[in-house]
Amino acid sequence: MPYINRVKRDELYPFINMLVGEMLRVDAEPKLRALNNPVEALASAINIVAGKNNHFGTFADELNFALHTISLRMFPSMEYFRSAHFTGWLEEIIGLFRDLRFELIQGTYRKRRSSLDTIRPEFRPAYVTAWVFVEICLHVTPDNSDETRHLIVGVLRHIDMEIYRRLLARYENRQIAYPNHGDLPEYVRLIEDTERK
Repeated sequence: MPYINRVKRDELYPFINMLVGEMLRVDAEPKLRALNNPVEALASAINIVAGKNNHFGTFADELNFALHTISLRMFPSMEYFRSAHFTGWLEEIIGLFRDLRFELIQGTYRKRRSSLDTIRPEFRPAYVTAWVFVEICLHVTPDNSDETRHLIVGVLRHIDMEIYRRLLARYENRQIAYPNHGDLPEYVRLIEDTERK
């Protein structure tokens, strides 16, 4: 969950605001690389705020809050195709942190990704957000242990699930309610069968 107390939020918001402002202006590869300074500033702020709690894994709360806030600001309308594209990028990032040791993640991600200049304009916010997520996760980690890597995978999965639960499930329910759409007959049958049991 992306919910931390207001004092911590207030400490992180200036760094999130600065980074998102820069992210929204990225329209070419050189501008993407120029995000390094605000990314490092936010990662440092997350570590400072989290360091006050002094127990392993505490950075996960602040990381979840920061990445979640960035997601919601980068996708204010969350049209289905944009959200599906973002989910695809998020799944790729989760795979990187799940399957590779820390020292291989950044190099592998940089080799795999296309240049921003080749990405269709409507998909660039998802691409930029994915790039920022990888960079923040690599900068914010307290160590290179497998435990930390797994914690990051959990944070990223929770962001994906929370966005789906809070936004996309509602969108899908509205689509089902439209008279010319309706639910899939297979779902209707399965739901009715389940309710009868």
